[in-house]
This record gives sequence, structure tokens and C-alpha cells, in this order.
Amino acid sequence: ENDRLTHDAERLRWENEELTEKLQQAKMELLVAHEEASKLNSDLQLLQRRSLSTTNLEQDVNHLRLEMSQTNLIKQALLDEVSVLKSQNRRLFRLNTEQRILLGSSGGDASV
Repeated sequence: ENDRLTHDAERLRWENEELTEKLQQAKMELLVAHEEASKLNSDLQLLQRRSLSTTNLEQDVNHLRLEMSQTNLIKQALLDEVSVLKSQNRRLFRLNTEQRILLGSSGGDASV
């Protein structure tokens, strides 16, 4: 009976050492996994900040495109106005020339 108890105690001591080693190994693996999870979390936060930055840049680009579109509309309106003014200027010049010719042929002052 004593031998059996000694044998059981020895077997339990060996199993305990084996389980202790496995526990230590599991603790080390858990630490490594925790470090990797922490690094992945940092990487995720960086990517989220970059994504937010990219979103802000896209919004800025869209805003600038809208401003450019509005500027082009204003530019086109100004070009149209210039065209109208040129046309009016040509008409007034033609009328002025006709008036000078008429005044010149009627003996009036042609320098008006």
C-alpha cells in the first residue's frame, strides 16, 4: 500500500510539473498574443486616422471642385457679358461713324 501511494505521489508530482510547464507556456503564449493584439489595435487606430484624413481630403477636393464649377459659371457669365458689351461697343462705334458721316455731309462739325 505504501509503495502504491509513493508511486501515485510520484506520478502526481510528475503530472503537476508537466501541467505547471504547460501553464507557463500558455502564459507566455497569452503575453505574446496580447502584445500582438495591442500592436494590431494600434495599427487599426492609425488606419482609422488615415481613413478620416482621407475622408477629409476627399471632402476638401469635392468642395474645391464645387468652387471651381461655380467659378467657371461666373467666368462664363462674365465672358457672355463681355461679348454683349463688345457687340454694343461695335454698334455704338458704327452709329458714331454713321453720325460723323451724316454730320460731315450736312456741313456740320465732323469731329463730334
